[in-house]
Amino acid sequence: MTDALLAADRCGSKKVRLFDTPPFAMCCPDLVKKTESWMKAVKEGTLDPAEEMRCIRDTAEGYRLAKIEG
Repeated sequence: MTDALLAADRCGSKKVRLFDTPPFAMCCPDLVKKTESWMKAVKEGTLDPAEEMRCIRDTAEGYRLAKIEG
């Protein structure tokens, strides 16, 4: 989660859970699976978070286009 979402979660916001990945994972598990290695690398400090975001955006865009075309 981003800092803003983490802060909202700490304040007890119920809507912040809408941004959590488990529901997203149920909707498109193949897309989430593609991002797991990048998330792990950022947590381990071996990938820059900005690069992770670029990879995720590119992958999500490809996923979105495939769903539109397919």
